[in-house]
Amino acid sequence: MVYVAAELEGRYPEVFQALQQHTPVGLIQGAADVWARDYMPVPVGPGRCVQFVFDPRYLKEPKYQRLRTDTHTLTNPAGLQITPCALVLDGGNVVKDDTYAILTEEVVRANPGYGLESIKAELARILAVKKVVLIPWQPYDWTHHADGMVALFDGKLFVQDFSRESQSFQKRFATSLDVISYSRIHLPSPPEGAKGAVGCYANLIAVDSRTLLVPVYGIANDGVVLRLLHRELPGWQIVPIPCGAPALDGGSLRCLTWQPEFQPQV
Repeated sequence: MVYVAAELEGRYPEVFQALQQHTPVGLIQGAADVWARDYMPVPVGPGRCVQFVFDPRYLKEPKYQRLRTDTHTLTNPAGLQITPCALVLDGGNVVKDDTYAILTEEVVRANPGYGLESIKAELARILAVKKVVLIPWQPYDWTHHADGMVALFDGKLFVQDFSRESQSFQKRFATSLDVISYSRIHLPSPPEGAKGAVGCYANLIAVDSRTLLVPVYGIANDGVVLRLLHRELPGWQIVPIPCGAPALDGGSLRCLTWQPEFQPQV
């Protein structure tokens, strides 16, 4: 099951309808925008979530105040046990399974009152993982989120191709992931000149232990990615979800959805 902001149906009806065809969809009431992954709590185990402080750098300007969701006013649609955490962190910057949590270095910049090691230790504890992995954020991505860069499924690490970025970024990014023991699968890079999140395939979600919903954008790489996932995840149902419209606004499938139950994917 997935949950989405109540306004999603009116704003991106094609996404909403496609989701309904493949999984039960619940509604989140009281949100200021549709990017539910960021302000909703992060699931860490059966019936348990962590609510981080939602205070993103990119919404601090007065003109964006209307898009700032007050997490205290949100419904708890799944009736979960929610543990508060004082760290400032968007849910879109947490990609995890039951072994690793991958976040960009934005979490360090957003929490200047904490040292690096104390941040990593607290994240490992509260997210219930063995290792926290920090990666550089993608150049030109104003959110600095990890979920447009990597995904973890079935003991494999799926990595967005950033071969058009600088050599220094590519080296830092690849090296930061070396601590992860999983096999590394590269997803194709967005087409040259792509706008927003068009071509971002790492922003996919699993709705059960063998069903993967994959954002597609009406571009040639859609077919490439679907074939790659069928090959790398045998036994999984690979379902395309049209995300061209939200991608032009800077987000994609995982950004728009929230899942209350964490399902280990190793």
